[in-house]
Parts: sequence; structure tokens; C-alpha cells
Amino acid sequence: MKGVLLAAIVLLFVSCENLLVNDEPVNTQEENFDLFWDDFNMNYAGFSARGVQWQEIKEESESRINSRLTIQDFFELLTEITLGLKDIHVELRGVGRQIHFDSSNPLSVNQIASLDEYLNDVTDINEAISYGFVQGSNIGYISINTFSSRFPVAVFRGIDEAVKAISDTDGLILDIRSNSGGAAANFKTTASRFINDSFTYASAQLRNGPEFDDFADPIGDKIAPGGPLQYTKPIFLLTNRKSASAAEIFAMTLKDLTYLTIVGDTTAGGFGNSVWRELPNGWSYRMTITLISDKNGVSYEGVGIPPDEVIYISRQDSVDNRDPQIERAIEILK
Repeated sequence: MKGVLLAAIVLLFVSCENLLVNDEPVNTQEENFDLFWDDFNMNYAGFSARGVQWQEIKEESESRINSRLTIQDFFELLTEITLGLKDIHVELRGVGRQIHFDSSNPLSVNQIASLDEYLNDVTDINEAISYGFVQGSNIGYISINTFSSRFPVAVFRGIDEAVKAISDTDGLILDIRSNSGGAAANFKTTASRFINDSFTYASAQLRNGPEFDDFADPIGDKIAPGGPLQYTKPIFLLTNRKSASAAEIFAMTLKDLTYLTIVGDTTAGGFGNSVWRELPNGWSYRMTITLISDKNGVSYEGVGIPPDEVIYISRQDSVDNRDPQIERAIEILK
């Protein structure tokens, strides 16, 4: 995710520097591994949240490197470490490959192919936002499939058209399933249409010491109602394990609203800001360096935002094009 809190980003850039800007390191497997491991050891924010035995990983890995691995085998070693952190913001690039953790839940298909059996009058406002109405009811539906920084904030102001269109409904199904996140400004612009008061929605802490729990003081960020209309009638927010990063912070921002219920699956569990580094051998990697907490100081890093009602979409549901998550929301709203 490209930035969660502006203040945290500023702090990030003044506090973190590329490991390779000083002395030119020797390009050996041992040197590449040491730089990789040491950088995570000093700067990665997710060790405590994820219960990682980092020292044990080093000892086991060094014993394998001493056996003179091939280039491919060395990349596989770093791949194992990368995926072992189970963090959507940790990536590895090299030997023509890009490695990142897949947050899918094998027990639940992400989404069905089509919602045509459930919705009428579906309108695509733009590539990110669409809306419609649940058949045979006075229930609105809004889908936000991305908060990508590829799109300017103006795209997400399109939410105003959707909110206006469904403003007279009795309730709303708000769908962020498989929304992989994006820019802070985009999710804040969208979330501001569903709140009726301003509040500090989150805080960020930069990892700043040798211990895994060494963090700078939290820097908070506020959100306020935005746009000409705010929808504050009953809302059912649909999430799954592919709702990630900025989409999770969107869910975290709204989760305590008295008129909002989360239905579906737990989100991906990756919230913090990240940075890219490059190793002497030309491979690059990304890691999370901030810890994000909600307005109550609770971090969901490595855990995800849990739904109020856990409902999976089975493979048979997918074959039948049946969506039990949206069905449950409709059932309650009716």
C-alpha cells in the first residue's frame, strides 16, 4: 500500500535509507543473506504480531548457504523466508520471478462470477466503483473493487454519485471483497461518505530499535465526513481474505459504527507501510516497517479484521453461482 498516514510516510523517508548507500558490499550468497536478514532484523515491524522465530531462521538458513547453493536454490531459500512471514507487504523479486504471500482462504472462494441473480440496475461509475439495487427489496449495493494509487482521488469522489442514487434505500450492502488496497487518500475519500462525525481512525508507529517491540510514538490521522451526502443507515460490509491493505484500513475505520455489520471472511492482515530494498546481486525485496493500530490502539497486523458474521463461499457455491455472504446481508436487512 502506498502510504497509510501522511505523517508516517514523511517519517519513513527521513528515517530509512537504503542499506547499500554506504560501503559497496561483496556480492556473495553470505553477504546477500546477511544484508537481507539484518535489514529485517532491525526494521521489520511484524515479528511480534506474527510470532516469527527470526534467529532460528538465520541459523537454519546459514547451514544451507554453507553448502554452496545454486542461484536458483538460494532464491528458493529467500522465497521460503519471504512466504514464511505470511505478510502481503513482503515481496521478493529476482531470477525473473516475483514472490509474495497469497492471503486466500482455501475454505472460501473469494467471490462468485456474477451477481446478476441478486441485483438490478447495476451502474459502473468508473473502474473502481459500481452500484445497484437488490432485487425485490429497497436495499442498495455498492462495490469498491480497488483503492489503487493508479487512480486519482477524483475517481473515488465518484462515490458521491452512488450514495446519492441509493440514498432512499432502507439499507446498503457495501462490497470490498478482493479489494487489494491502494492509496490512503482514496480509501479515506470513500470512507468519509459513511460516517457522521470526525475521529482519529488509525495511528502509525515506525520500527525504530533493535528489539522487535521497539516503535516510535504513534502518529494519528483523522477522518471527517465528506461529500454532499453521508449514508448512515444500516450497512453490511462484505469482506474476504483478499480484502487487503488499504481495504483493511477502510474496514477498520468503519467497523465500530453502530449501524455497520461486517459479513464474510477475515481480511488479509497486512496494514503497515512498506519500503523496497535492493541486494548486491540485483534482487529486490519489500518489507513492512510501520505498525498500524485502530482508534483504540489495537493492531490487527497478522490477524486481519474479523467479520461479525463468518460466512464462507464454498466451491459448490461458486459452481452454482450462489453468494451466501450477500444472501445473509439481504436476509438481515429485509
